[in-house]
Amino acid sequence: GEKEIDKAKKEIAHYTKCEQAVRRASELYYRTLARKKFSANPDIPSLQKFLRSGIKELQALHKQTRSAEVLYFLKYLEMDFHQNEKKFQKAKDKCIELMDVILKNVSVYTHKRFDYALGNYVQCQIYDGRYSTALKFLLKQKYILPYSTDWYESREMELRILFYQKKFTKAKALLDVMLKNIPDDMEPVRKARIQFFLACVWFMLRDFKKAQSILNVNSELFKDKSGWAVSIRMLELMLLAEQH
Repeated sequence: GEKEIDKAKKEIAHYTKCEQAVRRASELYYRTLARKKFSANPDIPSLQKFLRSGIKELQALHKQTRSAEVLYFLKYLEMDFHQNEKKFQKAKDKCIELMDVILKNVSVYTHKRFDYALGNYVQCQIYDGRYSTALKFLLKQKYILPYSTDWYESREMELRILFYQKKFTKAKALLDVMLKNIPDDMEPVRKARIQFFLACVWFMLRDFKKAQSILNVNSELFKDKSGWAVSIRMLELMLLAEQH
C-alpha cells in the first residue's frame, strides 16, 4: 500500500544521503592526505584551517546519518588535527576511538584500515617519546605488503624509533633493506628523506665521508627552506666541525 511505498521512499532517501555523506567524508580525508604527502613541509596553518572546517562538516554529517563510515573519516581528521597542534595525548585518544570504530563496525573493518590505525597510534607514541611502546605496536601490523608504499611508511617509523633509541647499527641494516627495494614510483620527497636518514646514521657511526657524500647530492628536501633544509644545514655544520 501507500504506507509501504512512503516507507521505501524514506529509506531510499536516507541511504542516498548516507552515500553522499560517505563520499564527502572520503574526499576530505584524501584531500588531507594529498596536502601532506606531496610536500616536504606542509603549510600547517592552512592545513589546520582546512581540517577545522572538515571536522565541523563531518560532525554535522555524522549527526544526520549516524554512518560508521563517516565517523571513521571524522576520527582520522580529528587525530590529524591534534597531531599538528602537538597535542599528542589527545591525538592518541582519537586514535583509540578510531580503532574502536574499525573493530566494532563490519561496514568499516578491513585488515588494512586497522594496520593504518596502528601506524597512526605508533606515530603518536613516537611524538610522545615512548619508543619501546611505539615499536611494540608497530610490530603488530600484519597485513602490509612487503616493499609497498605502506611498508616504507611503516619502516620509516621503525627507523626513527631505532635512531632515537641510539641503535644506529640496526638502523643502518634497516636502511640497507629499504634502499635495495625502492619502487620506481616512490615520491621524490620520501626518497630524499631516506637518503637524509642514511646520512644521519653514517654521521652517528662516525663515517663522516659517507655522510658528506650523500649531502653533496642535490636533494628534494632543499625546497623546504624552513624545515628539512635547516636540518640538512645543521648536519653539514656538524660534519664540518668533526672533520676539522
